[in-house]
Amino acid sequence: MEELLPPTNDFVFKRIFGDEQHTDVLLAFVNAMFSDTKQNLLDSIEILNPTLEKTALKDKLVILDIRAKTQLGDHINIEIQVANQRNITKRALAYWSKLYFGQMSSGDSYHMLKRIISIVALDFNIRQSPHYHAYFRLQEYFDAEVMQDLELHFLELKKLEQAKGKQKESDLYWWLRFIKGLKSEELEAFKMRNATTKKAVELLEYLSQNPEVRQLYEDRQKALRDERERLETAHEDGLEAGIAQGMRNQALQTAKALLAKGMSVAEIAEITGLSVSEVRKLRPCKSK
Repeated sequence: MEELLPPTNDFVFKRIFGDEQHTDVLLAFVNAMFSDTKQNLLDSIEILNPTLEKTALKDKLVILDIRAKTQLGDHINIEIQVANQRNITKRALAYWSKLYFGQMSSGDSYHMLKRIISIVALDFNIRQSPHYHAYFRLQEYFDAEVMQDLELHFLELKKLEQAKGKQKESDLYWWLRFIKGLKSEELEAFKMRNATTKKAVELLEYLSQNPEVRQLYEDRQKALRDERERLETAHEDGLEAGIAQGMRNQALQTAKALLAKGMSVAEIAEITGLSVSEVRKLRPCKSK
């Protein structure tokens, strides 16, 4: 049997949770999260973007998110992020605002706007809290009144190992463990929890054994690797530029100090590595 594909890959994640033929899997996952925050559970869910263009897999900038709508008309957006781009909270808020206003067409009234629920699963940590589920809402400071239209969830997969007590018994915990990647014996235990978890495991096994799916997964992995390398190179270039600028600033300060002590321009240039013309420009202008 082929090694199971990792559900942390956004392509695999979308194939499991974003397939309109298996909305019960997505519904179970979302309800597990709602149960964790003591919200009313959903009876049904509709996936709004089930299609997955093959060309998108090779585009490193495309977000393979899952957009869905509840029976009340609320919108849910789900995505998974493996690489820490260090701006995830701001990007999540920006994306949420785009989805919120994107509900309107020309001539629509503001009252038609529905709640946007953003769910971001992360394979890295963004908070010091040990809790793997962070739940944000707009809340009035003095009397804790909540504006319902904004709901933002961060699910930090790396914190699952720190979970204790009842946290390790919840449905959300086990769904997140499945996404993070279960060992074979744990996978069998997850499969036996109920009919929907069994279906999720079988979907992952089917995808993992399908040669075409594995090739599409490899295409996506390459695109994501290319983007990570680009970001790392940009970061390294920025560090090098920053170091070079820091050294130059230090050399300029040293040159000014030596000029003040009366040392010759040629000697200062030799000591600091600056050019003679650069040192001359640092000399104070003589007053007339």
